[in-house]
Amino acid sequence: MASLKEEIKAGIIILTSLILLSGFIILIGGGHFFEKLDKYYVQVMDAAGLEVGAQVKLGGVRIGRVLNISAPSGPGQPITIEIGIKQGRSFIKGQRR
Repeated sequence: MASLKEEIKAGIIILTSLILLSGFIILIGGGHFFEKLDKYYVQVMDAAGLEVGAQVKLGGVRIGRVLNISAPSGPGQPITIEIGIKQGRSFIKGQRR
């Protein structure tokens, strides 16, 4: 009976440690789970080398990331790229929020 209680305690300690470790890894890795994004769709003819998760920069400053890349519907059609821009950003010259 005593060994069963020790095993349960050890299991709880290990589970708690794994949860804390996972949380730290997400925080250090810049977790995007809680980031609120405005979605925009861009159509281009060539997106060679672009990957989902790639940074979107404006003037060298990271403002968002690539969320999805959709294949063209046929030859000669544009590729649709879904990008997420940090919510509340304004990009029109002279406009402020």
